[in-house]
Amino acid sequence: MGVGEVWQQGCFPLALGVNALTATDSRGRLQGVLVYLVTPFLSTADLPLDEKGLIDNVQFLLDNNVSAVVACGGTGEYWSLAEEEYRRVLTIVKDRCSATTLVIAAVGGSLQNAVRQTVYAEACGCDAITLLSPLARVSESGHVQYAKAVAAVTSLPIVVYVSTPVSDTALAQLLEIENVAALKDTTGDLWWFRRSIRFVGERANWIAEAESTALYYLLHGAAGFTSGVANFAPALSLELYNACRSGNYKRAAMIQRALDPFAELLWI
Repeated sequence: MGVGEVWQQGCFPLALGVNALTATDSRGRLQGVLVYLVTPFLSTADLPLDEKGLIDNVQFLLDNNVSAVVACGGTGEYWSLAEEEYRRVLTIVKDRCSATTLVIAAVGGSLQNAVRQTVYAEACGCDAITLLSPLARVSESGHVQYAKAVAAVTSLPIVVYVSTPVSDTALAQLLEIENVAALKDTTGDLWWFRRSIRFVGERANWIAEAESTALYYLLHGAAGFTSGVANFAPALSLELYNACRSGNYKRAAMIQRALDPFAELLWI
């Protein structure tokens, strides 16, 4: 299904704009700390989206020099959002951020859902998308075809989730997709990561998952890491990244240990 076909079905009220960020030049911005925004809800019976709370959350991050945010990702409760809520979150986040802040939309679920979300993300001016892995058990070839189908409806740079170790063949096929600019590694498999990042080389940025693995990944060539903890302690997350970039891994390890209690709260 192409962009035009989705558009003709009347799914998206906004006009598609020309996005200046390409997969090639986006690699210079798809690095550092990518904050996965919390999506707040009001505590009334129907649990509506807390728009003011979302605006306040985004402003807090901007005030703390965060330069990249991911809307509707894992921390952002994407599985709990109705389609209209999803669109509203993207619109609010994009409207609130300046041109210097990278706004990434998380898309996923069924292929039809991922396509709708991707087209809307481009329509409302997001700078890139992160393509979440299908929740079901899917073959390597299925993952590749899923990514190809989503990439076909957008010119936006794509960060592809890799949630389980895959073969060099699958990595090569993902990298053949023109607008794949980065890989998000959630495997936790350090041996696979070391080997695979050498295979990928300069063809795409490698993004680690959270502060708990960031030090090791950055040491071996990752471009950055995603963070839910940064919603609460952005200064420490940024300091961890900067310490690694400057080669002060002893300092980075101290910050990482200080952030561990925040990370553990995410799983309570």
